[in-house]
Amino acid sequence: MAHTLSLTDGTTTLNLAEATVAGYHFVSYGAPRPNRKLARVSGFPFADGSRTVASSLDDVAAEFVVNIVGTTADNLDARFQTLILMLEAAQRWEEQRIGSPVRLTFARQGVTQPSYRVVTGVPLMPEPIDTDINWLDLSSIATELTVSFTLTLAPVTHTGAMSSIASAISVINSPGNNAINTAVVPGDMPAPLAVIVTDTSGVTWSEVWIAELGDAPIIHEFDTIVDATASGAGSDEFVVTSGTSLATVTTWAPTTNDPVRAMARIKVTVGTPDLLELRFALIGGTAGTIFQVAQWVTFPGVVNEWALVDLGPLLIPATFTNRANQDNSSKILLSVEARSRDGSSVTIRADYIEFIPIRSFVKLRAAIADTQKLIYESVARHDTFVFPLVSPDQYVTSTSAVLVCNAERFGVLHPLTPGDTPPFWIAMHEATRHTAASDGTVSVQVLPSYSIGLRGAV
Repeated sequence: MAHTLSLTDGTTTLNLAEATVAGYHFVSYGAPRPNRKLARVSGFPFADGSRTVASSLDDVAAEFVVNIVGTTADNLDARFQTLILMLEAAQRWEEQRIGSPVRLTFARQGVTQPSYRVVTGVPLMPEPIDTDINWLDLSSIATELTVSFTLTLAPVTHTGAMSSIASAISVINSPGNNAINTAVVPGDMPAPLAVIVTDTSGVTWSEVWIAELGDAPIIHEFDTIVDATASGAGSDEFVVTSGTSLATVTTWAPTTNDPVRAMARIKVTVGTPDLLELRFALIGGTAGTIFQVAQWVTFPGVVNEWALVDLGPLLIPATFTNRANQDNSSKILLSVEARSRDGSSVTIRADYIEFIPIRSFVKLRAAIADTQKLIYESVARHDTFVFPLVSPDQYVTSTSAVLVCNAERFGVLHPLTPGDTPPFWIAMHEATRHTAASDGTVSVQVLPSYSIGLRGAV
């Protein structure tokens, strides 16, 4: 089994490791080690607990030496020009997004799983390695020429296609039934992902929330009754005025350092909806006097329509946990408070509240009708080839497998940790309350990524 080294734009493939006499024969190429680039993100490098430096993988430069053999002088020149045109196409895509990305496929002899890199630049176009050669006199090398060129390559090496770690799992738009488990994430570097949410409810969604969970959600449902509009678990009515608590306190024993986010399903039945404000708070200490609070959030819905309200995340500093546990208890109170902004009476109904420890979180806003799907992606696709996005909010797709509906995006999901089995949490906003029927299916795909491609046969 020979080495593999080729350049392709998805249509034309240039094999730089041909086994025939005439053609391209690479002399040397070394898979370069990714460079780490650092950036200061704080002006106070000595502040206690401040994160002062952020880092990411930089593009790497690699030199290639290729021997080109032609059958005639014209054939040699044509092969040389083909190589130059391929590299110019790579530069054109990177600078202007014209054409297609050019990617490098590399595998050492004996390795069955190749590594892929996207060409991000061509600092040095092909030139003869013998600098004494006069290009006007090629009589001595009429059919053979050895050239070198330099490419800059995206640092993450990865397989060319997505792998599924969760396939069409049914989710119910109700607490406790909207979390899914996945399979093990392959690779040895953070894996970009795509989450596909398909509407099977027959009800149009206006917003979809997707979170990678750090721990199981903490669920607080209200009294189980049947109300006048729909049946199901969880509803209660009460009147709140300025400063009145919603009395939705749930005890939690922290097992994770991830932020906790509160999602409350609320309906205003009497009064002015935009006068209602909600706030997420952590309460601790022997007398309940230690607080960590989020900002007040204005209720976004209308009268007599359920709204799933995002009350935002709260970080749990170690100092808060220590002070809150003065009674030697390892528990913290999760609380949601409600008030009327001007003190007037507002009657509301609460369905349920979920407190979710999150690793990453995104909201997609779009009108998704029955049988349609919405796809969050941190990868870009070109035909069958997939590669990580540098900027997850700007990309162009060219296959029918992606984006049935465009969406306005808030937040970003992080690449997944290799070897992990990350759970996901899904919620869809509907005008009605949560139901006991299957509302959708969720699939999660990842792009297996590897450090430098030197990983042996698989």
